[in-house]
Amino acid sequence: MSFPLAVVGAAFLSWVLCRLVLAAGPVDRPRARGTHDRATVTSGGVAIVVATAVATGWAAQGLHLGSPAAAWSLALAAILAMAGLIDDVIDLGALTKLGLQLGLALGFAAFARVQALPVAGAVVPLGAVLGALGSVAWIVLAANAVNFVDGANGVAAGGAAFAFAAFAAAAHGGGADDLALLAGCAAAANLGFLGWNMAGRLFQGDAGALFSGFLLGALAVVGAGPSSVGPVSPYVLPTALAPILTDVLVTLALRASRRERLFEAHRSHLYHRWLEALGGSHLRLALRVWAIEAAFALAALGVAAAPPRLQTAAFLLSAFVSLSGWIVLDRRLRPA
Repeated sequence: MSFPLAVVGAAFLSWVLCRLVLAAGPVDRPRARGTHDRATVTSGGVAIVVATAVATGWAAQGLHLGSPAAAWSLALAAILAMAGLIDDVIDLGALTKLGLQLGLALGFAAFARVQALPVAGAVVPLGAVLGALGSVAWIVLAANAVNFVDGANGVAAGGAAFAFAAFAAAAHGGGADDLALLAGCAAAANLGFLGWNMAGRLFQGDAGALFSGFLLGALAVVGAGPSSVGPVSPYVLPTALAPILTDVLVTLALRASRRERLFEAHRSHLYHRWLEALGGSHLRLALRVWAIEAAFALAALGVAAAPPRLQTAAFLLSAFVSLSGWIVLDRRLRPA
């Protein structure tokens, strides 16, 4: 199976499996913290997981690709997805899910971790312990960031699709076709789910959001390599995910400053307020968010193509633009 056929196959299989989930999946009832007013089938993320795994595995055999790092990333992300599926049916609680994420991220860091970071052309050593802790923190942040913005149709899955696509292109350019295949299939699987999601018929649930977030975090670590001289710059995915990371981190900081419970569900993210300002139209919100996420995915490719001495500055510039955009939009959305 060729790479393009694998990507198309992942999208089609995800679409078909979503239809099956619609027939048997658990139902998410409207809640005060939610943005939907009718019961909707959830756990469509199962289709994303299965489609990604099947298409990647099938194509990897045909193309004679495969690496322990890619397989380990996919396996641990799938385990977290299964925990997310359980949570979609029986609420496990925020602390339980966080504990699971930390355990899986620690297991991953025992296998792969970033032990040095490039800064303005120099390499700053982190050591095994600090590198492992930093890798764990990054993976848990990525997993939760994607999950936290999964409160409006298309926002999380669309952002994940753009980020996976940017990483796939960067990995292919760096000669890591195994990582490119996995990321490309994950991007396509998210796109296969999006049609059902934008129609308001299916949510991905924690099963999908945690899977995509964890896999993105793990791929960033594997792509960078222990000394950050791997096929993909460690700044590529943080750049692609900058809008999502900005909203999550700033919102958490503001909630902490107000001494609110950080593990309590809420509707104070910027996209929540933007959705309300758009009259509750998930499509209008998604189109705007996708444009932003696409721009940062392109910026991530710019980071990947930049000389090593300029990659840090390029990432910091993207982070500054993302934060500035958040502040401007926040002010516009404030009540008069």
